[in-house]
Amino acid sequence: MNVEHLPGRVNRIAFALALVLGAMDAWFFRDWNLNPDGVSYFDLAHAVASHGIPAVINGYWSPLYPVTLGAALRVFSPNAQTMYPLVRIVGYLVFVGTTMSFRRLLRIGVITSAGYHTASPVTRALVLVAAWELYLLLVLKAIGLFLATPDMGVAMFVFWECGELIAVAATPFTAARWARFGIVLAIGYWWKAILFPVSGVMLIVATWIAWRRRDGWRGPIAAGSAFAVLALIIIVPISILVGRPTFGETGRLNQLWFVNDAPYVTTLCAVPGTQLPTQRIGAVRVNTVLIARPLTCPLPELWPESTLPLWYDPSYWYHQTHTYVEVAESVAAVKRDIIYVRDALIDTAALISVAFAVLALAALITKSSPSSAWPLPVVTLVPVLFYLLVYVELRHIVPYLVVGGVATLLAFIGKPGRWRQTALAGVVVIGTLDCAIHLSQPVLIEVSIFRHEVRGDPRPEQVSARVADLLTARGLMRGSRVATINTVWNVDWAQRAGFLVRAYTPEYMELPTQTLTYLRDPCVLAAYDKALRDQRIDAVVVLAPPDMQMPSGFNPLDDTGYFVRLARDRKVLTCQRAAGRHGG
Repeated sequence: MNVEHLPGRVNRIAFALALVLGAMDAWFFRDWNLNPDGVSYFDLAHAVASHGIPAVINGYWSPLYPVTLGAALRVFSPNAQTMYPLVRIVGYLVFVGTTMSFRRLLRIGVITSAGYHTASPVTRALVLVAAWELYLLLVLKAIGLFLATPDMGVAMFVFWECGELIAVAATPFTAARWARFGIVLAIGYWWKAILFPVSGVMLIVATWIAWRRRDGWRGPIAAGSAFAVLALIIIVPISILVGRPTFGETGRLNQLWFVNDAPYVTTLCAVPGTQLPTQRIGAVRVNTVLIARPLTCPLPELWPESTLPLWYDPSYWYHQTHTYVEVAESVAAVKRDIIYVRDALIDTAALISVAFAVLALAALITKSSPSSAWPLPVVTLVPVLFYLLVYVELRHIVPYLVVGGVATLLAFIGKPGRWRQTALAGVVVIGTLDCAIHLSQPVLIEVSIFRHEVRGDPRPEQVSARVADLLTARGLMRGSRVATINTVWNVDWAQRAGFLVRAYTPEYMELPTQTLTYLRDPCVLAAYDKALRDQRIDAVVVLAPPDMQMPSGFNPLDDTGYFVRLARDRKVLTCQRAAGRHGG
């Protein structure tokens, strides 16, 4: 084998391997339950498919991902069995785009790195192997294809634009390429709101590069103008909806919830007189109480397509609130989020994370940063700091960590030295071990289940799919209005069948065991039934704790752990008659 061709072979094999592993994940998770965020995104997609793009304007969720799903719904018109697999197909296509964008980032990085070209073929191959190992562990595992969120697409946009930053640092852009730079930044913001401030950072960095090199202002002005015009297409309607200038309320609400200790959206069903911690944040819109025992609230009728209005646009409840900054609260948030990121990395990519941290320290000490890749650390540190100050999940910061890893590799080979090849070989060995620990077992499980399916063995059905089918068999139809007990945060079953959650008992305010204990009293049950009749509720769906004695009329849905009380099965009793029967 010609050693000179080794880096190219590594790149091609790693790219193909990533696509194959992603396809296996998409197949394995094809009918997996959607996370609560995914349920809302899919509801928005239904709204887009039914009413067009204006229906996607939302204070909390960004528009382009649900528009993409909505387009898929319009084209394929899936049924209850194929709707979630369609989400995985869209997710896999986005993953393919992300993988291509990452390969492009690597290609631009190595083309503009003098150290890479002077290194031996083996060293260049080790750089590529280490980069792809980091990609597989973080992007494929930490973001993954099991969720229905736009985070994979965020990685695609970040990798693409970081490639552009390296390119502009290496050579001047034409005005057309500057304009394209701004357009792609704006489309990324349409995809997810965090890319609005990140785009600002990228525009500042790119402009500073051009100013330092005396390229002139025409290019940066073209990029900034293109970004501003396209961003305003989203900012204006969102600001009108919310009632204040905003590029999206996600960051503000997370600041309220996780830093300012505002009442979370699932705690806004509270009995009159409850003191919510709202003194410093302003007025929070709370739910009307249908009945205090058990505590039950209706949900607003503003969004016909929403499975769960509570999470369809949570900004609705916080229009009159404001955030504030207090040093002690911010420090506590940063400490909490750093601990979370540390623990999440230990569970996801413990060994390679430490190896890259050591590599970055070595590159810093030896001052071996290549000139073209210096913008990447800025794009790593600033967005991660944004998240650490408020609220973070590992999938949120994965793109920036991967970009930082690429910058580390390019910096590390910025100066010659055989010890660098040895160090890179050590990182590759550690990364291979990490992949064996964190990727091999899921892959083996997926291969095993795939073999069973090829042989025709039945695949275990998701519980939410069974619940949806069983409720449909009991006579509920698309559009049926349901109330929930202990299942308000996981309503995949309702979305699958097209039911609408229009009343709920907040399990975060009142224990489900206490709720069901109340309902075993016939008098309380009669009052509860009347309150639900007034809301035109067709059924109550309960996820019961194990071995819980159920109230009268709550029938099991096989062995799923769910129970249902249908409206047609309720007996209309007065409190006195119910109490008399109970006493007799």
